[in-house]
Amino acid sequence: MNKEIELKAHVDEPDLLKDRLSGIYGSPVLINKNDIYYLYDTDKQSGKGQPVRLRTENGVNTVTVKRKSVSNGIEINDELEFNVDNGENFIKFLQLTGAGKWVDKSKHGWKFTADVGAEKAVIELCEVSRLGWFIEIEIVVESPDDKLIATAQEQILDILKIAGISREKIEQRYYSDMLLEKNCL
Repeated sequence: MNKEIELKAHVDEPDLLKDRLSGIYGSPVLINKNDIYYLYDTDKQSGKGQPVRLRTENGVNTVTVKRKSVSNGIEINDELEFNVDNGENFIKFLQLTGAGKWVDKSKHGWKFTADVGAEKAVIELCEVSRLGWFIEIEIVVESPDDKLIATAQEQILDILKIAGISREKIEQRYYSDMLLEKNCL
């Protein structure tokens, strides 16, 4: 299971940030992601169950389950991902096994990549449905080594600084929590 280290921060001027990131990291790739989360929990409002996400991006269906934690706005997640050929059949499988739809979101924007030592950082500038614009910076490491995780955290904060985004803009909450707070189920 990989370790995903990431943060997200609010963006006030997405066009200016896109130009800035393009100048630093080169031409971006257009992204469109549609996520549906399912829960194995009878009380879907509580979010106490383990969410299963089905993401559709460029015709590829990816299933993700994460064990999440947040420290100072930086998520450190155990992440398991795999692709499925037929997203609709996977949704039927979830429903037949007792999961119910919990929340959905879409993200549209641009993706940049940066070499940060042995790893690559993925930088996304996205408009998240019903929530606004965010920058997301993510590094995935294959080892749970604390030193690697600490290094990734520092690299992510360095990229945020290079992007000209203040640490005060870091969002501590998960998107799902923000959507639930806005009653955007």
